[in-house]
Amino acid sequence: MNTNQIPSSQGLIKSQSAKAALRKGTDSFKDQLLAEAKQIKSQKIENLVDEKAEETKKVIGQLVASTFIKPMLDEMRNSPFKNEMFSGGQGEKVFGSQLDSIIAERVTSSSDNSLVASIYSRLEKQVRVIERQRAMNQMNNNSNGKVRRVG
Repeated sequence: MNTNQIPSSQGLIKSQSAKAALRKGTDSFKDQLLAEAKQIKSQKIENLVDEKAEETKKVIGQLVASTFIKPMLDEMRNSPFKNEMFSGGQGEKVFGSQLDSIIAERVTSSSDNSLVASIYSRLEKQVRVIERQRAMNQMNNNSNGKVRRVG
């Protein structure tokens, strides 16, 4: 085959302008593929961040349930103002603690729990500060060659 001829789906391309157009089209196709790959990568990163955020909120909800809500429910259950008329009987005495745990988890898993949201936002701010300090330290390390600890 002649080196001036480029195979195509419509036969051999012989003109230089047609070759340039084909190369330009290939370059724009490559650019389009790279842009789509970057977009997919950024979407995956956003999905991972969202998953981590939801997981963090869930853990914070469990922390709030076990440290604030459940002890409050336990105290209410052991209240001196109990009335046998509204008692759950032997079953409530045996399984009351488990019921308190379930109620506490449901209370904190609600979407509008302000205590969980407050703890999460403060934790998120603290993480940003630490990440910023690490980035500054890495920049300093790259320029100075010294290592500084953040934490």
